[in-house]
Amino acid sequence: MKTLCTLFFLFVFAVNAAQISRRTCRTRTGEILRENEEWKDPHYCSIYRCSVYDGEPELDGLTCATFRVPPGCQKVDGRGYYPDCCPTVVCHE
Repeated sequence: MKTLCTLFFLFVFAVNAAQISRRTCRTRTGEILRENEEWKDPHYCSIYRCSVYDGEPELDGLTCATFRVPPGCQKVDGRGYYPDCCPTVVCHE
């Protein structure tokens, strides 16, 4: 009976662990994100979200837009984490 209870516990634990791991994502730095959890990359101006589509976890990312700087304007780097780290355009009149 003790063996049966132990096996049942291990089975339940393994099933729960598998369900948790199928709904998580891993970042390039090894961070583990749960479904719908977000992570702001400290080294790149980007944010990532763990999403689950058709039962498969995917790491979706956003970063700053690219743009052209018009004459008489300059690109100014942002500071901090996304989106504050994205560059902006400052024009002088």
